[in-house]
Amino acid sequence: MYIGSTGNIGIGTASPGDKLEVVGNIRLRQSLSNTETVYISTNARGGGTADADLRLGNSINGDVLTVHNANVGIGTTSPGEKLSVTGNIEVNVGAASAQGLIFNENGTQTMGIKYQGGQSGNPIDIFRYQDNTTKVRFLENGNVGIGTTSPATLIHTATPATGTAAVNNELRIQSTHMSGYGGKAIVNLLTSQYGYSGIYMGDNTTFSSQPSYIEHVDSSSMLKYKSSGTHSMYIGTATKMNIGVTATYFTGNNVGIGVTNPSSMLEVYRNSSSYVANFVDTDTRASLKLRSSSNGDGQITFSQGASASSIIQTSNVLATTPRNLHLNPFGGNVSIGTATPSSTKKLDVAGNIQTEIIEYKKPDALNQFRGEVVTFGSQSGIAQGDVVVLNTSGQWVKAQANSGTTSKSLLGVAMGTTAAAGILVRGFVRCTATFSQSLNAGNPFYLSATTSGDATGTIPTTTGHIARIVGYATGVTAEMYFCPDNTFVEIA
Repeated sequence: MYIGSTGNIGIGTASPGDKLEVVGNIRLRQSLSNTETVYISTNARGGGTADADLRLGNSINGDVLTVHNANVGIGTTSPGEKLSVTGNIEVNVGAASAQGLIFNENGTQTMGIKYQGGQSGNPIDIFRYQDNTTKVRFLENGNVGIGTTSPATLIHTATPATGTAAVNNELRIQSTHMSGYGGKAIVNLLTSQYGYSGIYMGDNTTFSSQPSYIEHVDSSSMLKYKSSGTHSMYIGTATKMNIGVTATYFTGNNVGIGVTNPSSMLEVYRNSSSYVANFVDTDTRASLKLRSSSNGDGQITFSQGASASSIIQTSNVLATTPRNLHLNPFGGNVSIGTATPSSTKKLDVAGNIQTEIIEYKKPDALNQFRGEVVTFGSQSGIAQGDVVVLNTSGQWVKAQANSGTTSKSLLGVAMGTTAAAGILVRGFVRCTATFSQSLNAGNPFYLSATTSGDATGTIPTTTGHIARIVGYATGVTAEMYFCPDNTFVEIA
């Protein structure tokens, strides 16, 4: 042992750097006669002082706890995470308390796993602390509840009631896929021999009172559909198919519902102004046809085309004359490549569009805009019909030819008071706020140097002003084809 002039004590070293420095292990024993010992040691891994271990062990089990590079290991000397445990972890829970693992994000408890002591079924919960609710519960009998804390079956999902609004409860099974390879999403309902399996539907909670179900009877290899207490469809009977509807007919391999002489594999007819389906299988491709009646003059065909493509075609019933196709003619938006179309766009396409000609419909009333529109950026002090410029701060402001700052950049016409309402960058505009002069068709409009946000038929002549064409008159009052020139002239 060495005691230095600074008061530092060294054991195994003559140059202690701290109040107590020990080179070697530290061994603790309850008494001189007790051979069982506990020791504290360090182990250098060759990576410098930052790579050294602090270990706690005993004479029987060896190293028990290791601290390495801010990681703690119990039962392991090479912890790879903040806490690495080799062996079991026991959590002691009181009879009426909940203990578990809590996940904390930026000081906020978010999710956790809790054991609920003192409750029936000895439940383990996946718990959300932000609203103090159990999201998933596991019972000791093997039942799992999603959205319910009282699962009555092996898997029991539920949604809580929220006022008078309807709440959906959806179970989704979705397969993954690679390009050119489709996966499978399958639900297997299996029983022992002579058992029953099925899907039961209704608004009751007991098995015997379900109003509708699809059931498979193993002993007869029969699939039954039951609704309102009676079986309305059997598949697997001696006649292969038996539908409990009086107007059902079989002609060769064709099936007709509501029609006596079905001409297709399955033909459904209703003697009214709607609800007719005609499914057709041709020699070259499978098709689905929908038409107004057997003698109607319009139909739509969904068909498999060449090169793994699909076809939607409207025509007369004889498929000799094409017909127009109307998508959502009474309202609603259409999307291609996305399941969530914009609420303000009639057509929302996620992807590229290839076409030969784009024709913009001219305005037919004031304050109408037709053409290419952007919605990015912010705005400052703009109004509908203003000629605007995108400044270096990413703001759309009123454009004016008296300064290069407000005239040389990207120009547009404000369709409202915000950029989100739309900025027309090329196309037709009919708005008295855009320009105050009426010009003959084909005459150019210039960015105004005297009135911000305005276009004029007068070219600027003042030194330092910018002469820039922003569009051309169409011959209609207050209407212009807006196509700002990428070049400009600064008046000398």
